[in-house]
Amino acid sequence: MIYGAGRLGVNCAKLINNKEYSLIGFIDDDKHKVGKRIFNKKIYNFESSLIFFQRKQVDELIISI
Repeated sequence: MIYGAGRLGVNCAKLINNKEYSLIGFIDDDKHKVGKRIFNKKIYNFESSLIFFQRKQVDELIISI
C-alpha cells in the first residue's frame, strides 16, 4: 500500500508497477479522494485500510507524502 494519493503517490505507483510488488491500494486522509481510484486501485482512509494490516495482506507500506 502507498500512504499518499497525491502526485507523489501516483509517481511512486508508476515506479513500483512491476512483478516484485503487488499494489493493493492507497491510503489518504483527504475525504475527497477516499473511495476514488488511481490505476484501478482504491483509495482508502486509514481506518478502513487497517483490515489489510490485520489480515497480514500488507508486507510494506510506502510513505509518499
